[in-house]
Amino acid sequence: MYRLWYPDGGEWDDSKKRRMKTALKLISEENGLHIDFTREWDGAALKGAKIGMIFQDREWEYQGKTGWTAQPYGLISLGNLRAGEFEIPKPKSLSVAAQSASNSFGYSDAPDLTDDDLPF
Repeated sequence: MYRLWYPDGGEWDDSKKRRMKTALKLISEENGLHIDFTREWDGAALKGAKIGMIFQDREWEYQGKTGWTAQPYGLISLGNLRAGEFEIPKPKSLSVAAQSASNSFGYSDAPDLTDDDLPF
């Protein structure tokens, strides 16, 4: 799900407005809607509209388990998508601190062992 946040009078309104305006303008142009969403709002006009989506792989951690998932990263015109005119973003992994915390299971880190430390 690609989330667009509606401006609500908070400190991030400028960012929310820019992101929403850019997304709606791209969707409108891509689908020939000719609607200026800054002057009129009709969400029903978006029904059936098509747009390309770029995804980013992101690592997750939950209750000691980790894995990877693809998350929406940005919108792209279908023409650019078909022409391959885009870059796939680098995967976003958990921070080193989060990884070590999720892998420690509450135990202190064991020292690194060498072959000399193993029994015969």
